[in-house]
Amino acid sequence: MTPLVLLGSLGTLEEKMRVWKWPCEKLSFKDLSSQGADSPSRLSQVFLCSLTDLAQVQALNLASSRVLLVIEENEMEKLTLASSKGFRYWVHQNVALADFEAVVKQLFDSLAGSAELDYHRRRDIHTDISDEFEFRSSKMNKLVQELERAALTKTTILIEGETGVGKSHLAKWLHSVSPRRKGPFISLHCGVVSDELVESELFGHEKGAFTGAVKKKLGRFELAESGTIFLDEVSTLSASAQIKLLQVLQDSSFQRVGGEQDVSVDVRVIAATNERLKDLVQVGKFREDLYYRLNVFSVLIPPLRQRLEDVELLVKRSLENINAKYGLSFTGVEPSALAALKLHAWPGNIRELQNVIERASILEKSNVITLESLPSDLVEQVDTEGRPKVVVDIEKSLADSRSKVIEDFERQYLTGLLEKTNGSIQNTAMQAKVGVRQLHKLLSKYQIKKELYK
Repeated sequence: MTPLVLLGSLGTLEEKMRVWKWPCEKLSFKDLSSQGADSPSRLSQVFLCSLTDLAQVQALNLASSRVLLVIEENEMEKLTLASSKGFRYWVHQNVALADFEAVVKQLFDSLAGSAELDYHRRRDIHTDISDEFEFRSSKMNKLVQELERAALTKTTILIEGETGVGKSHLAKWLHSVSPRRKGPFISLHCGVVSDELVESELFGHEKGAFTGAVKKKLGRFELAESGTIFLDEVSTLSASAQIKLLQVLQDSSFQRVGGEQDVSVDVRVIAATNERLKDLVQVGKFREDLYYRLNVFSVLIPPLRQRLEDVELLVKRSLENINAKYGLSFTGVEPSALAALKLHAWPGNIRELQNVIERASILEKSNVITLESLPSDLVEQVDTEGRPKVVVDIEKSLADSRSKVIEDFERQYLTGLLEKTNGSIQNTAMQAKVGVRQLHKLLSKYQIKKELYK
Protein backbone atom coordinates (compact mmCIF):
# COMPACT_ATOMS: atom_id res chain seq x y z
CA MET A 1 0.00 0.00 0.00
CA THR A 2 1.17 3.53 -0.85
CA PRO A 3 1.55 6.11 1.96
CA LEU A 4 -0.78 9.09 1.69
CA VAL A 5 -0.84 12.56 3.28
CA LEU A 6 -4.06 13.39 5.19
CA LEU A 7 -4.93 17.08 5.30
CA GLY A 8 -7.33 18.48 7.87
CA SER A 9 -10.09 16.32 9.32
CA LEU A 10 -11.45 13.41 7.24
CA GLY A 11 -13.94 12.07 9.75
CA THR A 12 -15.22 8.54 9.03
CA LEU A 13 -12.68 7.78 6.32
CA GLU A 14 -9.81 8.67 8.62
CA GLU A 15 -11.12 6.16 11.18
CA LYS A 16 -11.45 3.52 8.47
CA MET A 17 -7.87 4.04 7.34
CA ARG A 18 -6.66 3.36 10.86
CA VAL A 19 -8.62 0.09 10.87
CA TRP A 20 -7.28 -0.77 7.41
CA LYS A 21 -3.78 0.07 8.70
CA TRP A 22 -3.19 2.15 5.59
CA PRO A 23 0.18 3.96 5.89
CA CYS A 24 -0.32 7.70 6.04
CA GLU A 25 0.97 10.98 7.42
CA LYS A 26 -1.34 13.41 9.22
CA LEU A 27 -0.77 17.14 8.56
CA SER A 28 -2.67 20.37 8.94
CA PHE A 29 -2.79 22.90 6.12
CA LYS A 30 -0.56 25.14 8.23
CA ASP A 31 2.02 22.37 8.61
CA LEU A 32 2.11 21.78 4.85
CA SER A 33 2.34 25.49 4.11
CA SER A 34 5.36 25.87 6.40
CA GLN A 35 7.09 22.80 4.93
CA GLY A 36 6.42 23.77 1.31
CA ALA A 37 3.97 21.78 -0.78
CA ASP A 38 6.38 21.83 -3.72
CA SER A 39 9.44 20.60 -1.81
CA PRO A 40 11.23 17.60 -3.41
CA SER A 41 10.04 15.26 -0.67
CA ARG A 42 6.39 16.19 -1.38
CA LEU A 43 6.32 16.18 -5.18
CA SER A 44 5.58 12.44 -5.51
CA GLN A 45 2.96 12.27 -2.73
CA VAL A 46 -0.83 12.08 -2.91
CA PHE A 47 -2.94 14.25 -0.60
CA LEU A 48 -6.39 13.44 0.86
CA CYS A 49 -8.69 16.24 1.95
CA SER A 50 -12.40 16.91 2.32
CA LEU A 51 -14.30 18.77 -0.37
CA THR A 52 -15.07 21.53 2.12
CA ASP A 53 -11.33 22.24 2.40
CA LEU A 54 -10.87 22.66 -1.37
CA ALA A 55 -10.19 26.42 -1.11
CA GLN A 56 -7.23 25.79 1.21
CA VAL A 57 -5.89 23.15 -1.19
CA GLN A 58 -6.01 25.65 -4.03
CA ALA A 59 -4.28 28.28 -1.89
CA LEU A 60 -1.33 25.88 -1.50
CA ASN A 61 -1.13 25.47 -5.31
CA LEU A 62 -1.18 21.69 -4.99
CA ALA A 63 -1.39 20.00 -8.38
CA SER A 64 -4.95 18.74 -8.87
CA SER A 65 -3.54 15.46 -10.22
CA ARG A 66 -2.12 14.71 -6.74
CA VAL A 67 -5.28 15.42 -4.73
CA LEU A 68 -7.91 12.85 -3.70
CA LEU A 69 -11.10 14.51 -2.48
CA VAL A 70 -13.33 12.96 0.20
CA ILE A 71 -17.00 13.90 -0.18
CA GLU A 72 -20.19 13.57 1.80
CA GLU A 73 -23.45 12.26 0.29
CA ASN A 74 -24.90 15.77 -0.08
CA GLU A 75 -21.88 17.27 -1.86
CA MET A 76 -22.28 15.94 -5.42
CA GLU A 77 -23.13 19.39 -6.82
CA LYS A 78 -19.98 20.86 -5.30
CA LEU A 79 -18.02 17.99 -6.81
CA THR A 80 -19.04 19.14 -10.30
CA LEU A 81 -17.42 22.52 -9.61
CA ALA A 82 -14.26 20.83 -8.31
CA SER A 83 -14.09 18.65 -11.43
CA SER A 84 -14.25 21.73 -13.64
CA LYS A 85 -11.12 22.97 -11.86
CA GLY A 86 -9.20 19.79 -12.67
CA PHE A 87 -9.83 17.70 -9.53
CA ARG A 88 -10.68 14.32 -11.09
CA TYR A 89 -10.26 11.89 -8.19
CA TRP A 90 -12.69 11.48 -5.29
CA VAL A 91 -14.18 8.92 -2.90
CA HIS A 92 -17.21 8.86 -0.54
CA GLN A 93 -16.73 8.96 3.22
CA ASN A 94 -18.26 5.46 3.42
CA VAL A 95 -16.13 3.94 0.64
CA ALA A 96 -15.23 0.24 0.89
CA LEU A 97 -11.57 -0.80 1.12
CA ALA A 98 -11.49 -2.42 -2.34
CA ASP A 99 -12.97 0.66 -4.02
CA PHE A 100 -10.62 2.95 -2.12
CA GLU A 101 -7.59 0.91 -3.21
CA ALA A 102 -8.79 0.98 -6.83
CA VAL A 103 -9.12 4.78 -6.90
CA VAL A 104 -5.71 5.29 -5.24
CA LYS A 105 -4.11 2.90 -7.74
CA GLN A 106 -5.72 4.74 -10.65
CA LEU A 107 -4.37 8.04 -9.34
CA PHE A 108 -0.83 6.71 -8.92
CA ASP A 109 -0.90 5.07 -12.37
CA SER A 110 -1.80 8.45 -13.83
CA LEU A 111 1.09 10.11 -12.00
CA ALA A 112 3.45 7.40 -13.25
CA GLY A 113 2.34 8.04 -16.83
CA SER A 114 3.00 11.77 -16.43
CA ALA A 115 6.43 11.04 -14.95
CA GLU A 116 7.26 8.80 -17.93
CA LEU A 117 6.28 11.56 -20.33
CA ASP A 118 8.38 14.15 -18.46
CA TYR A 119 11.35 11.76 -18.45
CA HIS A 120 11.28 11.29 -22.22
CA ARG A 121 10.90 15.02 -22.79
CA ARG A 122 13.85 15.89 -20.53
CA ARG A 123 16.02 13.14 -22.00
CA ASP A 124 15.45 13.78 -25.68
CA ILE A 125 15.14 17.52 -26.16
CA HIS A 126 18.26 19.58 -26.83
CA THR A 127 17.54 23.14 -27.95
CA ASP A 128 20.87 24.96 -27.64
CA ILE A 129 22.41 23.56 -30.82
CA SER A 130 21.54 26.07 -33.55
CA ASP A 131 25.08 27.49 -33.68
CA GLU A 132 26.39 24.01 -34.52
CA PHE A 133 24.75 24.15 -37.94
CA GLU A 134 26.99 26.68 -39.61
CA PHE A 135 29.46 25.15 -42.06
CA ARG A 136 32.22 26.11 -44.49
CA SER A 137 30.91 23.65 -47.06
CA SER A 138 28.62 25.42 -49.52
CA LYS A 139 26.46 22.34 -50.02
CA MET A 140 25.92 21.92 -46.29
CA ASN A 141 25.01 25.58 -45.86
CA LYS A 142 22.57 25.30 -48.77
CA LEU A 143 21.05 22.17 -47.20
CA VAL A 144 20.66 23.91 -43.83
CA GLN A 145 18.99 26.94 -45.43
CA GLU A 146 16.45 24.68 -47.15
CA LEU A 147 15.78 22.80 -43.92
CA GLU A 148 15.27 26.03 -41.97
CA ARG A 149 12.35 26.82 -44.26
CA ALA A 150 10.95 23.30 -43.97
CA ALA A 151 11.27 23.44 -40.16
CA LEU A 152 8.65 26.19 -40.02
CA THR A 153 6.02 23.80 -41.39
CA LYS A 154 4.57 20.49 -40.21
CA THR A 155 5.93 18.74 -43.32
CA THR A 156 7.30 15.23 -42.86
CA ILE A 157 11.07 15.21 -43.44
CA LEU A 158 13.22 12.29 -44.61
CA ILE A 159 16.96 12.46 -43.87
CA GLU A 160 19.22 10.07 -45.78
CA GLY A 161 22.95 9.62 -45.39
CA GLU A 162 25.71 7.26 -44.35
CA THR A 163 26.15 6.13 -40.76
CA GLY A 164 27.80 8.80 -38.64
CA VAL A 165 26.99 11.89 -40.76
CA GLY A 166 24.82 13.38 -37.97
CA LYS A 167 21.25 12.52 -38.94
CA SER A 168 19.94 12.38 -35.37
CA HIS A 169 21.69 15.63 -34.46
CA LEU A 170 20.16 17.28 -37.50
CA ALA A 171 16.71 16.05 -36.46
CA LYS A 172 17.12 17.61 -32.99
CA TRP A 173 18.23 20.87 -34.58
CA LEU A 174 15.18 20.84 -36.87
CA HIS A 175 12.95 20.51 -33.82
CA SER A 176 14.80 23.27 -31.96
CA VAL A 177 14.21 25.83 -34.75
CA SER A 178 10.59 24.80 -35.41
CA PRO A 179 7.36 26.21 -33.93
CA ARG A 180 7.14 22.91 -31.98
CA ARG A 181 10.37 23.51 -30.04
CA LYS A 182 8.48 23.90 -26.73
CA GLY A 183 6.93 20.46 -27.22
CA PRO A 184 8.69 17.11 -26.72
CA PHE A 185 11.30 15.61 -29.02
CA ILE A 186 10.88 11.84 -28.87
CA SER A 187 13.17 9.46 -30.76
CA LEU A 188 13.22 5.76 -31.53
CA HIS A 189 16.00 3.81 -33.23
CA CYS A 190 13.82 1.35 -35.13
CA GLY A 191 16.72 -0.99 -35.84
CA VAL A 192 17.42 -1.88 -32.19
CA VAL A 193 13.84 -2.90 -31.33
CA SER A 194 12.65 -6.39 -32.24
CA ASP A 195 9.84 -6.80 -34.77
CA GLU A 196 7.61 -8.15 -32.00
CA LEU A 197 8.00 -5.03 -29.84
CA VAL A 198 8.45 -2.18 -32.31
CA GLU A 199 4.69 -1.57 -32.70
CA SER A 200 4.29 -1.40 -28.92
CA GLU A 201 7.18 1.09 -28.71
CA LEU A 202 5.69 3.28 -31.42
CA PHE A 203 1.97 3.08 -30.68
CA GLY A 204 1.77 1.75 -27.09
CA HIS A 205 -0.33 -1.16 -25.89
CA GLU A 206 -3.32 -1.92 -23.73
CA LYS A 207 -3.14 -3.99 -20.56
CA GLY A 208 -3.18 -7.69 -21.44
CA ALA A 209 -2.41 -7.09 -25.14
CA PHE A 210 0.32 -9.74 -24.97
CA THR A 211 2.27 -11.75 -22.42
CA GLY A 212 4.05 -9.32 -20.12
CA ALA A 213 1.72 -6.38 -20.84
CA VAL A 214 0.72 -5.95 -17.19
CA LYS A 215 -0.46 -2.36 -17.65
CA LYS A 216 -1.28 0.14 -20.37
CA LYS A 217 1.75 1.78 -21.94
CA LEU A 218 1.96 4.98 -23.94
CA GLY A 219 3.80 4.71 -27.26
CA ARG A 220 6.33 7.17 -28.63
CA PHE A 221 3.70 8.84 -30.82
CA GLU A 222 1.56 9.71 -27.79
CA LEU A 223 4.61 10.89 -25.86
CA ALA A 224 5.46 13.20 -28.77
CA GLU A 225 2.06 14.97 -28.73
CA SER A 226 2.41 18.59 -29.92
CA GLY A 227 6.09 17.97 -30.66
CA THR A 228 8.31 15.93 -32.93
CA ILE A 229 8.97 12.21 -33.26
CA PHE A 230 12.25 11.09 -34.84
CA LEU A 231 12.32 7.60 -36.39
CA ASP A 232 15.94 6.60 -36.93
CA GLU A 233 16.71 3.77 -39.38
CA VAL A 234 13.08 3.72 -40.51
CA SER A 235 14.06 1.31 -43.29
CA THR A 236 14.28 -1.52 -40.73
CA LEU A 237 10.58 -1.39 -39.77
CA SER A 238 8.61 -4.61 -40.19
CA ALA A 239 5.85 -4.82 -42.81
CA SER A 240 3.06 -4.56 -40.20
CA ALA A 241 4.71 -1.57 -38.50
CA GLN A 242 5.04 0.13 -41.90
CA ILE A 243 1.27 -0.21 -42.41
CA LYS A 244 0.49 1.41 -39.03
CA LEU A 245 3.01 4.18 -39.67
CA LEU A 246 1.33 4.84 -43.01
CA GLN A 247 -2.01 5.19 -41.20
CA VAL A 248 -0.58 7.77 -38.78
CA LEU A 249 0.90 9.81 -41.61
CA GLN A 250 -2.40 9.70 -43.51
CA ASP A 251 -4.94 10.11 -40.72
CA SER A 252 -2.96 11.38 -37.69
CA SER A 253 -4.47 8.52 -35.69
CA PHE A 254 -3.72 4.92 -34.71
CA GLN A 255 -4.78 2.16 -32.34
CA ARG A 256 -2.66 0.87 -29.49
CA VAL A 257 -1.62 -2.76 -29.68
CA GLY A 258 -4.54 -4.75 -28.30
CA GLY A 259 -6.85 -1.74 -28.47
CA GLU A 260 -9.86 -0.86 -30.58
CA GLN A 261 -10.18 2.87 -29.94
CA ASP A 262 -8.56 5.35 -32.33
CA VAL A 263 -5.98 7.65 -30.73
CA SER A 264 -5.52 11.02 -32.46
CA VAL A 265 -2.15 12.76 -32.33
CA ASP A 266 -0.65 16.06 -33.44
CA VAL A 267 2.95 15.10 -34.19
CA ARG A 268 5.63 16.16 -36.67
CA VAL A 269 7.50 13.16 -38.14
CA ILE A 270 11.18 13.17 -39.05
CA ALA A 271 12.57 9.89 -40.40
CA ALA A 272 16.15 8.90 -41.17
CA THR A 273 17.94 6.02 -42.85
CA ASN A 274 21.44 5.08 -43.97
CA GLU A 275 19.96 3.33 -47.01
CA ARG A 276 18.25 4.84 -50.04
CA LEU A 277 14.56 4.13 -49.51
CA LYS A 278 13.88 4.47 -53.22
CA ASP A 279 16.24 1.55 -53.89
CA LEU A 280 14.54 -0.53 -51.18
CA VAL A 281 11.14 0.17 -52.77
CA GLN A 282 12.39 -1.09 -56.12
CA VAL A 283 13.46 -4.44 -54.63
CA GLY A 284 10.26 -4.81 -52.58
CA LYS A 285 11.76 -4.26 -49.12
CA PHE A 286 9.86 -1.04 -48.34
CA ARG A 287 6.29 0.01 -49.05
CA GLU A 288 6.03 2.39 -52.00
CA ASP A 289 3.04 4.28 -50.54
CA LEU A 290 4.86 4.80 -47.25
CA TYR A 291 7.96 5.99 -49.11
CA TYR A 292 5.95 8.73 -50.84
CA ARG A 293 4.42 9.77 -47.50
CA LEU A 294 7.87 10.05 -45.90
CA ASN A 295 9.52 11.62 -48.92
CA VAL A 296 7.55 14.88 -48.83
CA PHE A 297 10.76 16.81 -48.09
CA SER A 298 13.96 14.77 -48.30
CA VAL A 299 17.64 15.63 -47.88
CA LEU A 300 20.78 13.62 -48.48
CA ILE A 301 23.60 14.53 -46.09
CA PRO A 302 26.95 14.24 -47.88
CA PRO A 303 29.65 12.13 -46.19
CA LEU A 304 32.50 13.97 -44.52
CA ARG A 305 35.03 12.90 -47.18
CA GLN A 306 33.07 15.03 -49.66
CA ARG A 307 33.19 18.17 -47.52
CA LEU A 308 36.62 18.09 -45.90
CA GLU A 309 36.56 21.88 -45.59
CA ASP A 310 34.23 21.32 -42.60
CA VAL A 311 36.80 19.23 -40.70
CA GLU A 312 38.49 22.18 -38.97
CA LEU A 313 35.18 23.58 -37.71
CA LEU A 314 34.00 20.15 -36.54
CA VAL A 315 37.27 19.60 -34.68
CA LYS A 316 36.89 22.98 -32.97
CA ARG A 317 33.37 22.07 -31.79
CA SER A 318 34.53 18.65 -30.60
CA LEU A 319 37.25 20.25 -28.48
CA GLU A 320 34.77 22.75 -27.04
CA ASN A 321 32.49 19.87 -26.03
CA ILE A 322 35.41 17.94 -24.52
CA ASN A 323 36.54 21.01 -22.56
CA ALA A 324 33.03 21.51 -21.18
CA LYS A 325 32.47 17.82 -20.42
CA TYR A 326 35.80 17.07 -18.71
CA GLY A 327 36.90 20.48 -17.48
CA LEU A 328 39.90 20.63 -19.86
CA SER A 329 41.42 23.61 -21.68
CA PHE A 330 42.37 22.60 -25.21
CA THR A 331 42.90 25.63 -27.43
CA GLY A 332 43.22 24.03 -30.85
CA VAL A 333 45.12 21.69 -33.17
CA GLU A 334 48.63 22.15 -34.53
CA PRO A 335 48.85 22.65 -38.33
CA SER A 336 50.44 19.27 -39.13
CA ALA A 337 47.76 17.42 -37.12
CA LEU A 338 45.00 19.42 -38.84
CA ALA A 339 46.51 18.59 -42.23
CA ALA A 340 46.40 14.88 -41.38
CA LEU A 341 42.77 15.16 -40.28
CA LYS A 342 41.85 16.86 -43.56
CA LEU A 343 43.49 14.13 -45.63
CA HIS A 344 41.70 11.21 -43.99
CA ALA A 345 38.74 9.65 -45.87
CA TRP A 346 36.59 9.33 -42.70
CA PRO A 347 34.57 6.20 -43.51
CA GLY A 348 32.85 6.63 -40.13
CA ASN A 349 32.13 10.30 -40.89
CA ILE A 350 31.59 12.85 -38.08
CA ARG A 351 31.22 10.16 -35.43
CA GLU A 352 34.65 8.76 -36.30
CA LEU A 353 36.17 12.25 -36.24
CA GLN A 354 34.70 12.95 -32.80
CA ASN A 355 36.08 9.66 -31.47
CA VAL A 356 39.55 10.43 -32.86
CA ILE A 357 39.57 13.87 -31.20
CA GLU A 358 38.40 12.46 -27.86
CA ARG A 359 41.10 9.78 -28.01
CA ALA A 360 43.70 12.46 -28.80
CA SER A 361 42.52 14.59 -25.87
CA ILE A 362 43.27 11.67 -23.55
CA LEU A 363 46.78 11.07 -24.92
CA GLU A 364 47.79 14.71 -25.45
CA LYS A 365 50.06 16.24 -22.79
CA SER A 366 49.75 19.85 -23.93
CA ASN A 367 46.69 22.01 -24.49
CA VAL A 368 47.02 21.69 -28.29
CA ILE A 369 46.30 18.48 -30.22
CA THR A 370 49.55 17.39 -31.89
CA LEU A 371 50.32 14.88 -34.62
CA GLU A 372 51.72 12.44 -32.05
CA SER A 373 48.36 12.04 -30.32
CA LEU A 374 46.54 10.99 -33.50
CA PRO A 375 46.14 7.36 -34.67
CA SER A 376 49.02 5.99 -36.74
CA ASP A 377 46.98 5.60 -39.94
CA LEU A 378 46.34 9.37 -39.92
CA VAL A 379 49.93 10.27 -38.99
CA GLU A 380 51.30 8.26 -41.92
CA GLN A 381 49.50 10.51 -44.40
CA VAL A 382 51.66 13.62 -43.73
CA ASP A 383 55.26 14.54 -42.97
CA THR A 384 56.27 16.46 -39.87
CA GLU A 385 55.39 19.76 -41.57
CA GLY A 386 51.92 18.60 -42.56
CA ARG A 387 52.63 17.99 -46.23
CA PRO A 388 50.79 15.02 -47.77
CA LYS A 389 52.85 11.89 -48.19
CA VAL A 390 52.32 9.33 -50.89
CA VAL A 391 51.39 6.20 -48.96
CA VAL A 392 53.03 3.20 -50.61
CA ASP A 393 52.28 -0.40 -49.67
CA ILE A 394 55.59 -2.21 -50.30
CA GLU A 395 53.88 -5.54 -49.71
CA LYS A 396 52.14 -5.09 -53.07
CA SER A 397 53.66 -5.24 -56.53
CA LEU A 398 54.87 -2.05 -58.20
CA ALA A 399 51.89 -2.06 -60.56
CA ASP A 400 49.32 -2.59 -57.78
CA SER A 401 50.89 0.02 -55.53
CA ARG A 402 51.02 2.54 -58.40
CA SER A 403 47.36 1.85 -59.21
CA LYS A 404 46.35 2.51 -55.60
CA VAL A 405 48.14 5.88 -55.57
CA ILE A 406 46.51 6.86 -58.87
CA GLU A 407 43.06 5.82 -57.64
CA ASP A 408 43.44 7.88 -54.46
CA PHE A 409 44.55 10.87 -56.51
CA GLU A 410 41.76 10.58 -59.06
CA ARG A 411 39.09 10.21 -56.36
CA GLN A 412 40.34 13.27 -54.45
CA TYR A 413 40.71 15.29 -57.68
CA LEU A 414 37.20 14.50 -58.92
CA THR A 415 35.44 15.19 -55.60
CA GLY A 416 37.32 18.48 -55.24
CA LEU A 417 36.38 19.55 -58.77
CA LEU A 418 32.73 18.58 -58.31
CA GLU A 419 32.68 20.65 -55.13
CA LYS A 420 34.09 23.61 -57.05
CA THR A 421 31.55 23.30 -59.90
CA ASN A 422 28.57 22.55 -57.61
CA GLY A 423 28.12 19.14 -59.21
CA SER A 424 27.99 20.34 -62.83
CA ILE A 425 29.06 17.49 -65.12
CA GLN A 426 29.66 19.78 -68.09
CA ASN A 427 31.86 22.22 -66.15
CA THR A 428 33.71 19.43 -64.35
CA ALA A 429 34.50 17.65 -67.63
CA MET A 430 35.59 20.94 -69.21
CA GLN A 431 37.97 21.85 -66.36
CA ALA A 432 39.35 18.30 -66.19
CA LYS A 433 39.72 18.35 -70.01
CA VAL A 434 38.01 14.98 -70.37
CA GLY A 435 34.86 13.97 -72.19
CA VAL A 436 31.51 13.78 -70.40
CA ARG A 437 31.32 10.05 -71.13
CA GLN A 438 34.77 9.45 -69.61
CA LEU A 439 33.85 11.52 -66.57
CA HIS A 440 30.72 9.42 -66.01
CA LYS A 441 32.85 6.26 -66.14
CA LEU A 442 35.24 7.66 -63.52
CA LEU A 443 32.39 8.73 -61.23
CA SER A 444 30.86 5.26 -61.54
CA LYS A 445 34.22 3.60 -60.86
CA TYR A 446 34.72 5.52 -57.60
CA GLN A 447 31.00 5.50 -56.67
CA ILE A 448 30.88 9.31 -56.58
CA LYS A 449 27.37 10.77 -56.80
CA LYS A 450 27.15 14.17 -58.45
CA GLU A 451 23.87 14.86 -56.59
CA LEU A 452 25.80 15.32 -53.37
CA TYR A 453 27.58 18.37 -54.77
CA LYS A 454 24.57 20.34 -56.02
